[in-house]
Amino acid sequence: MYQFLRQSKAKRSLVVLLVSASALIFLFTNCGRFGGFIIPDVEGTNSLGSAGVNPPLPPVDQKLCTTTSVPGRVGLQRLTSRQMENTLRDLLGISNIVLPSTFARDDQMGGYVSLPETQLMSSQFVEMQMDFLFGLADQVVTQAPAVVISCAYANSATCVDKIISDFLVRAYRRPLRADEKSRFITQYNNFSGTAQEKMKVVIASILFSPQFLYRELTNPPAGSGNYLALNSYELANRLSYFAWETMPDAQLFAKAQSGDLSKPEVLTAELQRMIQSPRIEALARSLAEQWFGYGSIWQHSLNSTTFPNFNTPMKQSMYGESVQFIKYLIQQNRPLSDLVIADYSFVDSNLATLYGLSVPANTPMTLTNIVNTKHQGVLGQPGILALTSSGEKTSIVRRGLWVNEKLLCTTFGAPPAGVDTKLPTNLPADATPREQMDAHRTIASCAACHNYIDPPGLVLESFDPLGRSRTIYSTGRTIDTSAKLVSGVSFLDAKDLNAYLSKDKNFNECVTKKVMPVIVGRVSKFEDACSVKTIAAGKIPTDLTFGQLFENMVKSMVFTMQAGE
Repeated sequence: MYQFLRQSKAKRSLVVLLVSASALIFLFTNCGRFGGFIIPDVEGTNSLGSAGVNPPLPPVDQKLCTTTSVPGRVGLQRLTSRQMENTLRDLLGISNIVLPSTFARDDQMGGYVSLPETQLMSSQFVEMQMDFLFGLADQVVTQAPAVVISCAYANSATCVDKIISDFLVRAYRRPLRADEKSRFITQYNNFSGTAQEKMKVVIASILFSPQFLYRELTNPPAGSGNYLALNSYELANRLSYFAWETMPDAQLFAKAQSGDLSKPEVLTAELQRMIQSPRIEALARSLAEQWFGYGSIWQHSLNSTTFPNFNTPMKQSMYGESVQFIKYLIQQNRPLSDLVIADYSFVDSNLATLYGLSVPANTPMTLTNIVNTKHQGVLGQPGILALTSSGEKTSIVRRGLWVNEKLLCTTFGAPPAGVDTKLPTNLPADATPREQMDAHRTIASCAACHNYIDPPGLVLESFDPLGRSRTIYSTGRTIDTSAKLVSGVSFLDAKDLNAYLSKDKNFNECVTKKVMPVIVGRVSKFEDACSVKTIAAGKIPTDLTFGQLFENMVKSMVFTMQAGE
């Protein structure tokens, strides 16, 4: 800890006590306002976590949706680790800020990290966070970045007022309310020490205030049941944190200050500006990690003897492919269907070996035509295929679950208590995975779910655990990739499956549901059915583009309004 804190523990303890008390009062007084920590009914399915399959709800008739759309309600959102890093860099003007690994991990629910329900804090977390923020305050007063320390404050009350006022507005990301500035001016004046020590404590206190650490929405009066439109600053924050994972930039702040951001045409224009910025890669990372599951690729393992090249450089390439692919879909305004039928991807020399492509050594990540390979869309990405494999083998179940849950929004509960999941013992020694799963589905208690889960997984058996195309198993047995859904639809191979998914009536709506937690900070529920249908509407199923999807989202009640309790 920096010298001032070591020499002034009593002073530091007093500040810590005051700041902690402020945080606790804020959180507890807002608990009722924001609904507490209630596990939601994810994506409008029923009995999540109980045995059985929860297919997507039947499509809602658009004619019934003229007056029944509702905005929903989002609780108090703490900045995620990445949002915290990015915001601190932009706020403080210090480029090398990295959160300590000891508290940089975000809890998640269903893969998503920005949901209020997941953001509980332990006392240890609070203490580590406080120490880190005090250290940053020390850097600020030492390095004096102009974005924060804009004038010589040592002997100027006017300058102190300006620094604190400007910093508070940017830290809180909104205009100040009554007494918010005066509290910190008083703290500065009453704290004994040098001017630098005083400013250090004030900056640390602001950084640890709930108004900085959390994103808050104004709510209608409790019990009113009314809806309230987000003000222009709330819109700016919601837009910036979903697109760039950081605080609004100067232009967005200016649009909020003028009130223009509340105009739909200005809001969508700012969205398009942000999409075309390189910083939109933050959204691509969020979707790759939280929707597709790439956040866990660093911990994922395959047998190192069988797959020695599944190492850190390969994982970096797999992760990079997904991020660049999603970024391309967004910036080039590609159809949602390209998620599954794109005959292009981003390939480097590591991935080329898995795609069966010849490229020069050390080729960087490059947009590549893969039409002459067996790969297509996300289901052909080696990273997805590796994440849904285990040890030395592929997993029909993991891959089938991934397709059902990530692309069709079909969820499955845990197996019934006491169910026998052992395979029949009369299988031949060289039984193929298909034969094993066929036998598994003869068990009635297993068939209810596996009739849905297995078909997509069987189709993807044409790829090994590293995502390389194959036609035979190591035993010499031929791989049969044909499969049939419960609905009766049949496939011969992965490209058949992709073509079906791209035209499925639930596909656009499922994509909408999957991006919604990243964009607004809550999962979709049954009452969102009409809003989801409107957001996902295209002239034909394959017509909706990513740009249109995001524009529809930010113009919707889901994005622009907050429901009362």
